[in-house]
Amino acid sequence: MKPASMKGTVSDGALTDRVATVDVIADLLSYPGADFRRLVALLGSSINTVPGVTELALAFEAATAGLSNEEIEELYTRTFDFNPDASLETGWQLFGETYERGAYLVKMRQLLRSCAIAESGELPDHLSYLLRVVGRLSEEESGLICSMYLRKSVGKMAAAVVDRDNPYLKLLEAASLVIDAAATPKESVQL
Repeated sequence: MKPASMKGTVSDGALTDRVATVDVIADLLSYPGADFRRLVALLGSSINTVPGVTELALAFEAATAGLSNEEIEELYTRTFDFNPDASLETGWQLFGETYERGAYLVKMRQLLRSCAIAESGELPDHLSYLLRVVGRLSEEESGLICSMYLRKSVGKMAAAVVDRDNPYLKLLEAASLVIDAAATPKESVQL
């Protein structure tokens, strides 16, 4: 797979296309850092082509506005790290601890390298990485990734969030809308 050209960027504080939108969602689905508030505001002020994403981003922004950085970190950890059923590792969602997951991890690592996405502290099947992949591949290739891997895994993540008022559920729903918009019906095609 070859990355699509990087056509969109963040400009004037507004997101201008799919690449920037998926990158900000990916950053927000990573462990919260010092730029969390800026990213939330950026996503909430975005001009998205996917209906519903801006509304979910604004709901996420409103739900996290009164939380301290420590509370946001604790919420993230409680949501995704202490609840294995809501793990952001897509391979875990699809395969559990099986041989197939190992093969999937190898495939995802190769995909990250082909898109020049550097790994940090997460396994290569982490949703934050794969959302970045979606923004960098051609529409056809990203559609296949969304159809074959991300739709089901994000659906399982969202279903496993126990507290239905959890702000991160809004973020997973926004990711799901972006994934559904990019997905292709050719689910039988293998990468």
